[in-house]
Amino acid sequence: TKTIAARHPAHYAENLAVNAIAAHYAALAEKQGIAVTIDLVVPEHAGSLTDAELASVFGNLLENAIESCVRSRGHVVPPPAAETPANEQGQPSFALSSRPSHELPPQPFLELKARVLDGRLVIVLDNTCAEPPAKDGERYLSSKRGGRAPGLGLSSITAIAAAHGGRATFDSDERAFHSSVILEL
Repeated sequence: TKTIAARHPAHYAENLAVNAIAAHYAALAEKQGIAVTIDLVVPEHAGSLTDAELASVFGNLLENAIESCVRSRGHVVPPPAAETPANEQGQPSFALSSRPSHELPPQPFLELKARVLDGRLVIVLDNTCAEPPAKDGERYLSSKRGGRAPGLGLSSITAIAAAHGGRATFDSDERAFHSSVILEL
């Protein structure tokens, strides 16, 4: 217990399963240089939702968000020349983009919020998404499966939401991937 507390001292939610998942993934994201905002109000006992279901929903959302942020790094442009470290010969240590600094993409981010509203747990997650994931109709295809099959994480979230009288929606734009999950308590 002391080891876990020392590694993940943050308190995100009253629900212990959600708190453990949030602390674990927040630490992973921060190690990757991802700007993390987590604001959760999840009660210790979440109605008919089991801790396993909550862990699955929050874990899948956060794992996908971190993966998307890390993948976006290939699209991040290095800082302008004035901020570029030089090597021993005085040359920039990496190639610079021709894009002006005002067009530089922001630091990868994830923003997770959850609240209980009118007897429902509402979860919203926005994260960096440099390229929208491929879709087959309404279903997103998993990058882990080479973009050929629907992802298990989003399918699992959708199934849990449906089993609890709610719904899960996902979409993306040129900047971010947006996840919204509503679960009846």
